[in-house]
Amino acid sequence: MQNQYTIKELITQREPMLMVDSLTSFEDNIAVTSFEVRAENIFCQDGYFRESGIMENIAQSAAAQAGYAELIANRPVVLGFIGSIDKMKIYRLPAVGETLETTVEIITQLDDITLVHAKSQSNEGDVAECNMKIFLKK
Repeated sequence: MQNQYTIKELITQREPMLMVDSLTSFEDNIAVTSFEVRAENIFCQDGYFRESGIMENIAQSAAAQAGYAELIANRPVVLGFIGSIDKMKIYRLPAVGETLETTVEIITQLDDITLVHAKSQSNEGDVAECNMKIFLKK
């Protein structure tokens, strides 16, 4: 994948709520993002990236996937909203300095509703996984 877009072109979130650094892979129904956990992040507490930040990273990874798909199809990026989060498993909280790699796979897509399975991990091991339903405002 040759990604000519910055993350700010793919998603609508901005600092301090930006929880993805880059889209590193996009192929068919699977996308991968990268995110370095930094001490100044609003979701870091006592040196660890908290659960709400992990969920936001997953949601923004899904948004980056949708944004990239729209841009390569010559359509504008649209707003997305979390409809539901199911089967959320947090295995551990990543420490400041870790880089998360979050993989998002589209399970099914119907009109403006997309169901994805996401898994987040780092060199230190698995971080979290869940299913997420996303509504796109087209």
